[in-house]
Amino acid sequence: PSEYDKIVLICYSGQSAGYYSSLLRLAGYDNVYSMKWGMSSWRVDFADNSWNKNVKNDFADKLETTENAKPEKGEHPSLSTGKTDAKEILRVRLEKAFATPYKEYIIKSADVFENPSNYYVVNYWNQDKYNNGHVPGAVQYEPSASLSSTADLYTLPTDKKIAVYCSTGQSAAYVVAYLDLLGYDVGNIAYGANSFMNKVLKEKEWDAFTKKEINMFPVIE
Repeated sequence: PSEYDKIVLICYSGQSAGYYSSLLRLAGYDNVYSMKWGMSSWRVDFADNSWNKNVKNDFADKLETTENAKPEKGEHPSLSTGKTDAKEILRVRLEKAFATPYKEYIIKSADVFENPSNYYVVNYWNQDKYNNGHVPGAVQYEPSASLSSTADLYTLPTDKKIAVYCSTGQSAAYVVAYLDLLGYDVGNIAYGANSFMNKVLKEKEWDAFTKKEINMFPVIE
């Protein structure tokens, strides 16, 4: 791996590639990246089978602007790996994560809106985007700043399913991998906010998937 400046993981949507890129980075491969939008940005026929059929506005009128406070810090998850050395614990957790299909971490936005009490919803957006409108009950966590043990990590519940979302599901996939390794019961709201408020994202220019994201690059078949 060190022979390459970048190792790029590509999937159909960019989300599972984001998840496994995160695991590889946590394993020490800091030159691993995921391709934004996945093969959906490569050619329209791929987009039609992925992003184009999943961008929706079904719940755009169900958003709230109320700020939901983070809970008090509590316990961290308990890991049962049989190991005591930190590197060995990480290795065992990584092996389990790599062996688990990404589909087990997918949460549909409809399930969250229809059964909100089943989830602790993490809004992985900055404050301005959060204030504009978010999933009811969602709690805002600042990207790249809030999920360390010295910040707000321990405000996450250990007894409830955590549903993470961002605009695209791709940044959230990185977060899901990180939280899963730490022992949290966590999943990614598939396609992020694009799956329930794509029109708003377009209007605000907030990482909306649109036709302009789709190229017609060649493929080998």
